[in-house]
Amino acid sequence: MAQFSNQASLTYNGVTTTSNTITGEITEVLKIFKDAAAQQYQYGDTIYYEINLQNQGTSDYSNLTITDDLGVYTSGTDTFIPLTFVPNSAIFFSDGIIQQPPTTQIADGKLVISGLSVKANKSSHVLYSVTVNSFAPLSTGSIIENTATISGGTLASPISATEIVTVNTQPNLTIFKDVYPKTIVDNGQITYTFTIQNTGDEATAAALISVSDIFTPAIENISVSLDGVTWPATDNYTYSITDGKGVFVTEPGKITVPAADITQNPVTGEWTINPGIRTLTVTGTV
Repeated sequence: MAQFSNQASLTYNGVTTTSNTITGEITEVLKIFKDAAAQQYQYGDTIYYEINLQNQGTSDYSNLTITDDLGVYTSGTDTFIPLTFVPNSAIFFSDGIIQQPPTTQIADGKLVISGLSVKANKSSHVLYSVTVNSFAPLSTGSIIENTATISGGTLASPISATEIVTVNTQPNLTIFKDVYPKTIVDNGQITYTFTIQNTGDEATAAALISVSDIFTPAIENISVSLDGVTWPATDNYTYSITDGKGVFVTEPGKITVPAADITQNPVTGEWTINPGIRTLTVTGTV
C-alpha cells in the first residue's frame, strides 16, 4: 500500500496560514507474483520463470514494464549478475490467451520487458528463461535472489516480487564412453573406457552407482580396472555372454566419485568447476 499526505495553505492580506495535514493510502489492486519452475540450480542450468500479474480492480492497466534484476549481487566492492536472459524466450499471456511477444532488452545489466497490460479483474502471465552463468555462486548454501519490479501505466508506485533459488550441491554425474582402437581385426584386443564425471558433492557408496553395457559383438577374456587399478570380478561386477552379446554390470555402490573442486577467481569473481573423475576400463578380445 502507498500512503500519501498533504496540506493546504491560505493566503490573505499578506498573511499565510496552513490547514491540518490529512493522510490516506492507496490500496494496490495490481498484484505481482514471481515463481521459478525449479527451486535449485547448478552451473549451466536453464531456469524458467513465470511472473503472474493479477488485476483486482475495475480498470485496465496498460503500458506496463517489468524490470528483472537477473539476480544481481555484490561481493566486496564488486557487482555480479549470475543469470543470462535467453533471447526471444519471453512469452506473454493475457487472460490465458497468448499475445504478441513482448519487447525485451537488457539495460544496465537488467532485463526490461515492456508493452504489457492487464485487464480489469483478470490476470496476465509473462514466461521467460535464463541460464545460470559463471558468476552464479556455487559454494554450499549459496542462493540467487531474483527480483522483478513492475512500473509504468497508471501505477501509483512500482511493485516487486522476489524468488529465491538455492544451489544444488548434490552429486551430478555424467558418463562418457570411448573405444580403442576404432578399427579392430578379428580376434583382436579392444578396450572400452568409461569416464564418469561429477560436478557436485562426493558420490559415495550410498549413491549406488552402477555402470552397465551390452557389448555387441561380445568380448571374451575380459579384464577390468578402475582408475588404473585391476578390479577383480568378485563382488565388483558381473559379465555374461548370451546370443553373441556381452552383458556387463558393476555392482551398485562399488564405484564412488570424488566431489568437484569448486573455486572462485578472486579477481574476476567467476566460478570454476573442476569435476571429480573416475575412469573404468574393460578390455577383452573380439
